[in-house]
Amino acid sequence: MASAGEGDARRSKLAGVKAVSGNYPLRGTLRIAPAPGAPDAPAARGPAPGCVWLDEQLVAALGAPVGSTIRLGRARFKVAAVLTLEPERGASFFNIAPRLMMNLADVPATGLVQTGSRVHYTLYAAGPPDGIRSFERFVRARLERGQHVDDLETGRPQVRASIDRAQRFLGLTAMLAAILAGVAIALGTRRFVERHLDGCAVMRCLGASQNRLLTLYGGEFLALGLAACAAGCVAGYGAQEARARALAAGEDGVRRARRERVADEHGEDAQPVRLLDAPRRAARDEGGGAGLRAHPDAHLEIGRIPFFMTPG
Repeated sequence: MASAGEGDARRSKLAGVKAVSGNYPLRGTLRIAPAPGAPDAPAARGPAPGCVWLDEQLVAALGAPVGSTIRLGRARFKVAAVLTLEPERGASFFNIAPRLMMNLADVPATGLVQTGSRVHYTLYAAGPPDGIRSFERFVRARLERGQHVDDLETGRPQVRASIDRAQRFLGLTAMLAAILAGVAIALGTRRFVERHLDGCAVMRCLGASQNRLLTLYGGEFLALGLAACAAGCVAGYGAQEARARALAAGEDGVRRARRERVADEHGEDAQPVRLLDAPRRAARDEGGGAGLRAHPDAHLEIGRIPFFMTPG
């Protein structure tokens, strides 16, 4: 239970507390703002020891702006920023309550991890693909009760379903494209042969061999094919880069417009909907977090996050 104020002016709110290590986040973007509704900016790491970040809903519920002090368990913390975006937040039981993010080193001082507390540990790993696969095999062989390994697909069922549908759609599209391309090639070949049949007959009458004609037209087809492939690759990469830049700019614009519209319509107490990123890979522990040790050959970045609901 997070609280702010003293005496009759004291406000309390059940919060979803997330304690992060110094190298969080390994993937994705963490964004904070100096005040509710103010423009946000990326943050390189989580809160410093002795400080907490509150989302806009919790700031409004506690009446605790940036710079004020709140109480969490047996400890007091300074509100250092407003949390606007975290990489892996999605729809789950732990994400119903307003978010409070703190430093992992401050958890023992709060006294919140005790009998009856609902604690959820997450160990994130980031690195090259070979290292990730090696680490995943290493961890899967040593999982204990209540522990499981998640990646982008298995950790987010809604994402997995979308990916499966996209794969089936793209497979059907590729098959139809291949069929249409074959029909187009057949029609184009027939048209080409009809146009050049007389010319080939004349060259044969003048002494050109069949191999000579095959070499001539084969070289022509090869040159046209290489030119078409080069133009297609350049156009494809250019379109991909332009679309990526447009989506990135559109996401920032949509986030700012949504925040301004919500603030205008409902005031600073409103909580805007956010566009979120998913974690690369995670090893989750529903129990006490013990039993997982570092793999000596993984060469990965590791970030450990206790995630719990404060007891009432």
